[in-house]
Amino acid sequence: MAFDAQRGELVLFGGQVSPSPVSNETFAWNGTAWAQRFPAASPIGRQNHELCYDSLRQRVVLHGGQSGFTVLGDTWEWNGTNWSQVVTPASPPARAFPAMVFDGTRTLLFGGGNSASPRNDLWSFNGTAWTQVATANAPPPRYYHSMASNGLGEVLLFGGFEPTSGYTNPTWRFDGTNWAQVNPASSPSARGQATLVFDPVNARYLLWSGSNSFFQALEDTWSYAAGQWTQLTTVRSPSSRARGGAAWFQPQQRLVVYGANYLQNADLRSTPMWEFGSGLASFVRWGPSVCPAIDPPWLRAAASQPTIGSLFRANLESFSWVHGFVVLGLSTTTWSGGPLPFDLQAYGTWPNCLLRVSPDATAYIGFNLSSPWTLQIPNSPGLVGTTLHMQGFTFGAGSFPTNLSTANAATFVIDVQ
Repeated sequence: MAFDAQRGELVLFGGQVSPSPVSNETFAWNGTAWAQRFPAASPIGRQNHELCYDSLRQRVVLHGGQSGFTVLGDTWEWNGTNWSQVVTPASPPARAFPAMVFDGTRTLLFGGGNSASPRNDLWSFNGTAWTQVATANAPPPRYYHSMASNGLGEVLLFGGFEPTSGYTNPTWRFDGTNWAQVNPASSPSARGQATLVFDPVNARYLLWSGSNSFFQALEDTWSYAAGQWTQLTTVRSPSSRARGGAAWFQPQQRLVVYGANYLQNADLRSTPMWEFGSGLASFVRWGPSVCPAIDPPWLRAAASQPTIGSLFRANLESFSWVHGFVVLGLSTTTWSGGPLPFDLQAYGTWPNCLLRVSPDATAYIGFNLSSPWTLQIPNSPGLVGTTLHMQGFTFGAGSFPTNLSTANAATFVIDVQ
């Protein structure tokens, strides 16, 4: 994924939803909605490739990746309407998991390869030709590393997987001529496939999540500026994940992450798209129902977020006509002195109908296939940061309480945008 500044949108290409084949779809995000593009020509489907935006030529550049077991070395450009392949006299050897950035004057690609032959070569692309860049120093060969540029000639590289060392956490800086390892006082832990972008508003690099050899839940967020890493405290965070699309979305001045491989807590906070910034409201689904039902209900936001002064809406959806209601609560850990989640089998339901939210308030929302629940949020700054939890329930044909089905739960945070 890359931000196309000329057209003011994020461009996402390819990827894979297992077990389906790799995709060659192109999508664009304008800050509000995704729209699929249908170009006359496209690269073949792939994953583990790289995109970056060339601001001088106003093109999104794509290189490498893999399609099935085939490692690719082709170069393509997106002009906002169509993809076109760029055939050059020389090009980097085929590879997956490279890192690629635009440093303000040229596209730079470093490392990648495959598990048997990672590389540490640096290549430059000017729109017409690839040229290998010789440097006095270079990071060891690696893949799964992360790289970003401030657009003023500086490139920052973090982590990755080295064959001799495994997952590592060194920080390297390229000044346009040579690589030098940076030795900050503290640093994110060893990892690969992490998100790394440059935040021009605050003149800092932002790093989030990634994976390591222990499959630990890395949900930490770090900032790099003036030669030092600083861990940031965030109100909330996505579930740990790796290899997703990520870019800085300048029109709204925020980091956007889409997709990726979930590492842990896949049923918690697993919404595929997240934004990082200040003052962001959120509605995050979690804890899918395991209550027996032919058509388990689903609770989701309805194209809205809980911002102050807005009408927030969530839908409780089912494949059958059912009565729906929601419970609202302040806790997801305790209810009436006991722990949550609570198995409602004690009240006569089927096993594993779990109450996940303290029922501090209950609202009946109707009899339908999709029942809306709305909340008018006052335009009051004092509500900023308020956190509430909700869970959906349905009951239909049959005898109560065995006709009761529990939906997933959600947490929503009220904020200004």
